[in-house]
Amino acid sequence: EQWDNWFDDWHELMITDEGRRIPIVPAIGNHETYGGSGAPFYYSRFVLPEPEKYYVFDYGPDLSVVTLDTHTAGVESQNDWLRQTLKKRRERPWKLVQYHKPVWSTTKGHNVKARDNWVPLFEKFGVSVVHEADAHAYKQTVPIKDGEENRENGIIYIGDGGWGAPLREPKDPDEHWWLHEAKRAYHIWK
Repeated sequence: EQWDNWFDDWHELMITDEGRRIPIVPAIGNHETYGGSGAPFYYSRFVLPEPEKYYVFDYGPDLSVVTLDTHTAGVESQNDWLRQTLKKRRERPWKLVQYHKPVWSTTKGHNVKARDNWVPLFEKFGVSVVHEADAHAYKQTVPIKDGEENRENGIIYIGDGGWGAPLREPKDPDEHWWLHEAKRAYHIWK
């Protein structure tokens, strides 16, 4: 019932001024999984490109949105696919990556496995922005490369999932070098 209500709201409200529906490019999270049974509602509601649990969506010649899975597929099992996907799109000016469990979290622990496996590939192939979720707070990091601030070549990580779930109190940016801005606020990124 919640899925039906959510899609009804999207159908009614997510329309541009020109009358076009704003598309959904989903990334699976913990709210879509059900204790060992996978994600039946998620996979029955979204028709996703292969390999389905993680995929890439190219929009014109300039933008690629790469979606990774931090819940139903092993992080390491996506490495070869991610490497080939980013390598093919090396020349695209905008590469956005999205997934759920953040490597630079505002409220919880960091996803170290994803950081160790994926971040070197993001940096090698020039990912522009990474969108993370799970922490239920607003976040923008400083540009990061090689685990430190790098204003010239770093990647900015945004998130952390603050649209509908209850908000959490984020870490103080003055006490955590990677945070440019973090606050307890419902938000979307445009």
